[in-house]
Amino acid sequence: MDVLQALLELEKFPFQPKIETVSWSNCINRILAEDIIADQDFPPFNRVMMDGFALRFDDWQKGQRSFPIGGFVGAGDDPALAPLASCIEIMTGASIPFHFDVVVPIEKVEVQGDNMLISDHYLPERNQHIHERGSDYKKGDVLIAAGTEITPLQLAVITSCGYANVSVFKRPRIAIVSTGDELVAVEDHPLPFQIRMSNAHALQAMFQLHAESISTFHWRDDYEEMSKSMESMKDFEILIFTGGVSKGKKDFMPHLWAAHGFQKVVHGVKQKPGKPIWMGHNGGQVLFGLPGNPVSALTCAMVYVLPFVKAFTGNINHKSCVEVKTNVTQNDHLDLLVPVIFRQGSWEILKNNGSGDLIGFAQAQGIIRVPKKSQESLNGFLFDYFPAR
Repeated sequence: MDVLQALLELEKFPFQPKIETVSWSNCINRILAEDIIADQDFPPFNRVMMDGFALRFDDWQKGQRSFPIGGFVGAGDDPALAPLASCIEIMTGASIPFHFDVVVPIEKVEVQGDNMLISDHYLPERNQHIHERGSDYKKGDVLIAAGTEITPLQLAVITSCGYANVSVFKRPRIAIVSTGDELVAVEDHPLPFQIRMSNAHALQAMFQLHAESISTFHWRDDYEEMSKSMESMKDFEILIFTGGVSKGKKDFMPHLWAAHGFQKVVHGVKQKPGKPIWMGHNGGQVLFGLPGNPVSALTCAMVYVLPFVKAFTGNINHKSCVEVKTNVTQNDHLDLLVPVIFRQGSWEILKNNGSGDLIGFAQAQGIIRVPKKSQESLNGFLFDYFPAR
C-alpha cells in the first residue's frame, strides 16, 4: 500500500462530523455548519461616506451656490427628524434624509456664518459620496458559506447579521499516548539510555486549534498495564499512539489494539519515513499508531492525522499542491515524504540528516509527497503538500 492508497482508506473510515451551537464569542477558528444569511440589506440605509453637507443636486444644477445650513445629522441620528432645509451638515456613517441626494465634502466648501458656499470649480454629481442601501448585498444573500473557517474578519460579518449563536462542527476529544520505557519527562535529566518525551508535546501543539480537548499519557512497555489503561480511553474520539508499531520484541501495540476491538485498516505503508504506521477504528473511535521516532511520528501526523482531524471538524478544504524548485530525487520502491520550507519566494527541500535529525526537521513548514519511480510523473514539479499546522 502506498501513500495515496492509505489516504483513500482513511477517507472511508466510518465517521460523520457532528454539529453544535456556540456563542458568537466562542466561534473563532471553528468551521461553520450553516450559511450566514444577510438579515437586512447592506448597507441597511443610504449611508454618508464623508463629512460634509447634504443638499439637493437639482438645486446646484439650477445654479445655486450658497445654501443656508438648516441643521445637523450625525451617525445614529434618525434622518426622519432632520429639517426640510436646502442644506444640512452631515457626518460620515449617517443616514442621509430622503430629500437630499448629494454630499459635498467639507473640504470643498466655505462656511460663512449660517451659510455654506460651494466653489464654482467643484462639480458635484448626483448620489456622490452616498453608499446606497443594498448596493453591496441584499437581504437573504449568503454572506459566508458553510464549511468556512471563522476568522476575526468574518466574525464581524456574523455579528453584523445578528447571529448571537452559530452552528459549527464539533471538535474531537483527542488522547495522545507516548509508549516506551526509555522516555522521561521534559523537566527530568535523562540517563545515557533515556530520552525526553517530545512527540506528545509536538502533537498536542499541532492539534490544539482543532480539538475540543487533548489529554496526554505516558505508558510503560508493560502489556498488562497497557491493557488496563486501554479501558480508560473510551471517552476519546481519536486516539494517537507513538511507538510500539514495528516488529521488535516490545512492539505489541497492534496486538493490544486488536484485543480491545480495534480493526486494522492500514499497517505499513510503502513510504519513507514512517513505514510501520498503523490506522484503524472500532466503529466509534479512530486510532493512529505512529512510529516512535520523532521525525517519523510528526511526518505521519502531518500526512494522515492532521487532515483527518480537520475533516472531523468539517474542514474539507485542506488539500493543496506546491511547486518545488530544487532538484527532487525519486526512490525506486517507496513514496518519499520530504520536509520543505518556503524561502525567498519559492518552496525548496529542507536539507537535514535523515529521520534522526529532529533539529534540522524542526525548520520544516510542511511535507511533500514524492512518488516512487514509474508510479507517477513529477507533473511539472507539483507535489501534494501537507502543512505542519
